[in-house]
Amino acid sequence: MAGYATRVRADIARWREIGLVDPATAEALTRDVAANERASLSFGSILAMMAALLFGAAILIFVAANWEAFPRLLRVAALFAVILAGYVGGAVLKTRDHAAIGEALWIVAAAAFGGSIA
Repeated sequence: MAGYATRVRADIARWREIGLVDPATAEALTRDVAANERASLSFGSILAMMAALLFGAAILIFVAANWEAFPRLLRVAALFAVILAGYVGGAVLKTRDHAAIGEALWIVAAAAFGGSIA
């Protein structure tokens, strides 16, 4: 819905400039659009979640297949780095209004945490 709300706001501003609506009506319409705006599930957010799930599965498979080949310190450091980057990066992106990618990073970090437990 963000695309629709953005278009309506642009239309309201254009209507105000050319005199179709007075400033009070334009302000009321803009407030109404802002109040009724809702975040919808987009194809990009679904794609980000699927990519995160697949990347998480890849981490688990990689850890399971190569667990004995890596030195213990490298295993711990790599998994800790992925967990830290996932949770911190997800939190930063969530605060910057990139909710889908932030949650996808949280899924990757949770999968890495599962890999570290396994």
